[in-house]
Amino acid sequence: MTTLARAADFTMAPSSGRVRSLVRGAGSFLFWVVAGFAAAIALTLVVPLAFHGRPLTVMSGSMTPAIRTGDVVIAMPIAPLAVRPGDIVSFNDPSRGGKLVTHRVRHMRREGGHVNFITRGDANTGVEKWSVNADHKISRTVLRLPKLGRPLVFARTRTGLLVLVLVPMLLLGTLEIASIWKDDEETEDVTA
Repeated sequence: MTTLARAADFTMAPSSGRVRSLVRGAGSFLFWVVAGFAAAIALTLVVPLAFHGRPLTVMSGSMTPAIRTGDVVIAMPIAPLAVRPGDIVSFNDPSRGGKLVTHRVRHMRREGGHVNFITRGDANTGVEKWSVNADHKISRTVLRLPKLGRPLVFARTRTGLLVLVLVPMLLLGTLEIASIWKDDEETEDVTA
C-alpha cells in the first residue's frame, strides 16, 4: 500500500523538470518582451538621427496638455517657410539667452530674407517673438514619446543629483572597504 501511496503522490505533484521548463519559458518570454520594448524605443530615438532629427526631453510644463514634462519629442529639421500656424517648433529663444524652447506657432510672416514668428506654449499666456533667416532650418515636432524622459528630468533635481552621484559613491566606498577587510582577513588566515 505504501507503493500505491507513493505512486499517487508522484502523479499529483508536477515534475520538477516541467516546472523548470515553465519557469525558463516565462523568463525567456519576459526577457524578449523587455528586449523588444527597449529595441523599439532605441529605434524610435535613433532612426530620426539618420534624417538629421533629434530627440528632445521636455523639461517644463509650458506645452501641457499636448506635451508634458518628461516627455521626449522627436524634432525634424524643416525650412521656416514650410511651417504652419499650429505646428510645434523648437527654436533658440533670443529673449532667453538662446535657450532651446519648444512651443506652438501662433503666427508667422515673411519679411524680406527673414521669417518672423510668434510662438506660445499652450499653458502660457505670454508669447515669444523671434525671427530666422528664410534659408535656415528650424525643428518641428513630429512625434511625442510620453514619460520617456522622466529619468533625465529627475536627474536635474537636487534629489536626483544626490541619488545619481552620492548613492553610487557610497556603494563604491562600501565595496572598497569590504574588499580591504576581506584582504586583511585572508592575510591573517595565511600567516596564522
